[in-house]
Amino acid sequence: HHMAKSNPRAIVLGVLKTEDAILVRAALETLSLHWDVGPRHRHAIYSLAQGVEWDPDGWVRQGALHAAGHCLAFEMDKELLDTLVRVAANKNEAPSMREAAYVSLQRAAGVPVPQLRYARDIEAEEMFLAEVRRLEHAARQRHAE
Repeated sequence: HHMAKSNPRAIVLGVLKTEDAILVRAALETLSLHWDVGPRHRHAIYSLAQGVEWDPDGWVRQGALHAAGHCLAFEMDKELLDTLVRVAANKNEAPSMREAAYVSLQRAAGVPVPQLRYARDIEAEEMFLAEVRRLEHAARQRHAE
């Protein structure tokens, strides 16, 4: 009953402060993909994209990497872009994290969603790293105009 009178955005923002991986991931998706207000919450997105102790499976981190790409599709943010490049280019990162960062880099570079490619489709590591750098450059140029 009390929840019905509350502000939905306040509830979602409150969830971001919990340490429940499932709820935090859902909150990230709601803010970024459904409400398009991710850029207003870039500090939380940036923080979660670095990884947190209470997310051992990386579910929240992966969601934050996707949210970062959504933010960068609209406006430049050097820290978010640097995070995506660092994760995508790091061979020691889990393949799922590199994939999330790579897809988000494409969003940042302005690639339309239907044309997004998957990292697993690029066989050689050197080719993948070159593509990461190309996307980083494209994202910086896109927002420099």
